[in-house]
Amino acid sequence: MMPSAFANISQFIKNNPLKSSQPKQPTSSFDTQSYTGDPLQAFSKAITKQESGNYQAVNQDSGALGAYQIMPYHLPEIGITNDQSGIQKFMSTPALQDQLHQKIITNLYTKYDGNFGKMAAAYYGGGGGASVYGTPDGDKPQGGGKYPSINAYVSSVMSKMVD
Repeated sequence: MMPSAFANISQFIKNNPLKSSQPKQPTSSFDTQSYTGDPLQAFSKAITKQESGNYQAVNQDSGALGAYQIMPYHLPEIGITNDQSGIQKFMSTPALQDQLHQKIITNLYTKYDGNFGKMAAAYYGGGGGASVYGTPDGDKPQGGGKYPSINAYVSSVMSKMVD
């Protein structure tokens, strides 16, 4: 079940149509035209499966937080400090995690014009990840080899969107 923070996501998509008239790059086998559910909700679920399997944790290596593995520098976007007390509040309040995750993915949806491949790449590797997605540079392992490449990450997320 998706958090209540996603109750209005379909309305967001309806009120924020994609602006690009250019054809989109193929992003995966996920076809938003024939998908009957909420694609942004499917994307959110796929990110959660990829990042944590819905396990509430702090990644000791990267510092990423919660089920969505959000980096602490995002916390001020919802008015939480990224110090120890803010992190503790964020980790103990799933609704805050849902709220911030929704904000991040709706911003990515707008920024990347609904291109779910670029959205996943940016979620994982920031704007730099989105810029190398689909290129040979996107095949390089991340984090000194500790983490999958941008392209492998995107492929894995996309496969989870149709699960």
